[in-house]
Amino acid sequence: MPAAIPITIIIPRTLQLIVQLASYQGGPPGVFPENAPGMTLIATLTGRWSNNDPFVGSFQFIPPNFSYGNAYSITMNPDNTGNLIINPFGPGVGGVPTIEHCTIWAVQ
Repeated sequence: MPAAIPITIIIPRTLQLIVQLASYQGGPPGVFPENAPGMTLIATLTGRWSNNDPFVGSFQFIPPNFSYGNAYSITMNPDNTGNLIINPFGPGVGGVPTIEHCTIWAVQ
């Protein structure tokens, strides 16, 4: 009789970054006036593993857009979600209608 050989199947898991845009004073999600103050919530960030393992990492700005010239900052919450906010020490946002890109990565 052949010997039983244990086989381990490894299914790679992927990490998803879920971004939920906030509204400013009842306006449409993701649209903010140029005078929106520092610390204004732009979006809530959530990391989710494809196999439902808990995410216990953080969020970082990465290339190519980083934090749009320090216009934005990320704060972490006790439940491992993050907040994308207007950086209170940054240059502010807006001006004429613009689209400002930042690039964020979830890291565990």
